[in-house]
Amino acid sequence: MVSRENSKELPPFWEQRNDLYYNTITNFSEKDRPENVHGGILADDMGLGKTLQAIAFLSSQLQENSRVLILAPSGLIYNWADEFKKFAPNLDVAVVHGLKPYRETILAEKHQVYVTSYATFRQDSEIYRNLSFDFLFLDEAQVMKNAQTKIAKILRKFVVPSVFALSGTPIENNLGELWSIFQIVLPGLLPAKKDFMKLPAERVAQFIKPFVMRRKKEDVLTELPDLIEVVYKNELEDQQKAIYLAQLQQMQERLG
Repeated sequence: MVSRENSKELPPFWEQRNDLYYNTITNFSEKDRPENVHGGILADDMGLGKTLQAIAFLSSQLQENSRVLILAPSGLIYNWADEFKKFAPNLDVAVVHGLKPYRETILAEKHQVYVTSYATFRQDSEIYRNLSFDFLFLDEAQVMKNAQTKIAKILRKFVVPSVFALSGTPIENNLGELWSIFQIVLPGLLPAKKDFMKLPAERVAQFIKPFVMRRKKEDVLTELPDLIEVVYKNELEDQQKAIYLAQLQQMQERLG
C-alpha cells in the first residue's frame, strides 16, 4: 500500500472527507452491492474538492501493481496530473494524449494511474479492452447522461471492478440521466429503465442513497478554510494601451 508519508500532507479537512468518501462508497453490504463490484457517485457541489478526494482515496488504496484509469474532459486531464504531482507525487501517473503511436506507447508501459479524455478513450477503446484496471474514475460523469451515446455504450461493456463517477449534478438531473450513469457505475443495481422511471422518489432514494455521497456548500461552510484573495496588478504595454484607448474612444462616440 502506498504510504501518505511521502506525499504532500493533506489538511485535516481533507483527511476527514477522505474517510467519509471511503466509508460511503466502499463499505456496502453484500446484499446491496452487485457481485464482485463496488463503486458509487461522488456528487459534491462544484468547488468542494472531488478531484482531491479521489486522489486521497487512491493514495490510501493503491498497491505497487495497481492500475487506475481516469477519464475526464480534454480540458481537465492535465489538471488531474498536476493535482497528483502536488498531493501524491509518489504515485506513477501518465497522461495518455497526443498522436496515436505515442498513446499506444504510454499504454504499453506499466504505470499505476492513466489519465485520458473521453474522446481519446473512445478512439482507443479496442486497446483498452485488452487492458486490466482495478479502478475507473469518471470525472464530469454527466457525459454519460444519455445512455444511447457511443461513449456510454462503450463504457457499459468496459468491465472494471470498482467504478466511481464524479459529478456535481446527478441528483438534480432527471431519472433517465441518473439511470444511465448507474448502468456504468453499478450495473445491475437498478431495475430496467422503463420500470425505474415509474418509481416514486422515496423508492429511488432507497436504491441510490448507499451509493451517492453529496455535500452542498452550505452544509460545510464552517469546515471550509478562509477565502484567500490575491490581487495581481499588471501594466498594459504601449501597444495594448493604444488598442484599449481606441476601443474606449469608439464606444464613447457611439454612446454620445
